[in-house]
Amino acid sequence: MKTLLFICLLLAVCFSLYGCAPVIVAGTVAGAGVTVAADRRSPDKIIEDEAIEIQATDYIYSNPKFGKEVHVS
Repeated sequence: MKTLLFICLLLAVCFSLYGCAPVIVAGTVAGAGVTVAADRRSPDKIIEDEAIEIQATDYIYSNPKFGKEVHVS
């Protein structure tokens, strides 16, 4: 009985979240558009800078000397 109740609640939550997905995606896209519009750099430079940031973060986290104990912002 508890398993059935859990499954029903889980399905209810899943169906309720499904309706929120377009709102979340639209909000994320709008936020990214505002960020690009407010930045003086060209969109190509913004993407290039983000790629450099991802590469540096991956290098730091994959280095056994630092590991997950370092945070770079």
